Amino acid sequence: YRYEGVAQQWSNYSRYEKLQDVRALVVGGANGRLWLGSWRHGLQRMEQGVYLPDGNPVRSPVMAAAADGQGDVWMATVNGLYRQQGENGRWEAIPSPPATIGIGLLQALCVQREQQVTAVWVGTSDGLFQYRTDTELWQPVADEVDLGSIKALDIDSRGWLWVGGSAGLHCLTDDGWQQVLAGRVQVLLFTDDSVLWVGTDAGLEKWQVGVGKRPLAQQPEAVFTVTNSGLAANQVTALAWQRNGDKQALWIGSGAGISRYLY
Repeated sequence: YRYEGVAQQWSNYSRYEKLQDVRALVVGGANGRLWLGSWRHGLQRMEQGVYLPDGNPVRSPVMAAAADGQGDVWMATVNGLYRQQGENGRWEAIPSPPATIGIGLLQALCVQREQQVTAVWVGTSDGLFQYRTDTELWQPVADEVDLGSIKALDIDSRGWLWVGGSAGLHCLTDDGWQQVLAGRVQVLLFTDDSVLWVGTDAGLEKWQVGVGKRPLAQQPEAVFTVTNSGLAANQVTALAWQRNGDKQALWIGSGAGISRYLY
């Protein structure tokens, strides 16, 4: 269905069975391809807003996905970490030795690229890790702070790493770790307009980035739920963002399907 407001528009794609139970969303490629990761149906895709049910390259349950901005897409499944080099490249498995990262599920990804080196931040049910493409090694991160079971990762324009999960929302600033929000976080996403979107069990929150050393504004600018928006469900589990002409499109995943917020 479609929910329309002033200068904004919501679209809901929950009628597609394979676009339900969504755990990951990521935009990759010049043609606006949207990858959708589902627990029950693996990896799906949409091209320019049109769902393409054929050509599912990965059928394992997908937990997280991220892009590096240079054409590569990373994906975490219950079987480990995968990478697609280039828009039409094959998905290649990245070894993730249990001796290094334990047996926790890979639940969140964030890619940081500097020159020719890619660092992949990986959040698991047991903690935070980093994988580097130059050394092909994994290392644990943040033993000094309890991040709980990590569900969300992103990096803001200041280069600060944000971590969300069962222990709330934390931020690794220039001065060290700070706890920003106490409530459980399912997913988070920074957009080009200095906005942080936070998905929780109770809806979608829109926050303005703080000034100076302050991570965030004191209160959310808006809170969206199924009663005041076109969200498919209150529990938001995945987010992706892309430009759509002169507007911005926020894709929102949940257990009940996909929604798009055009603003």
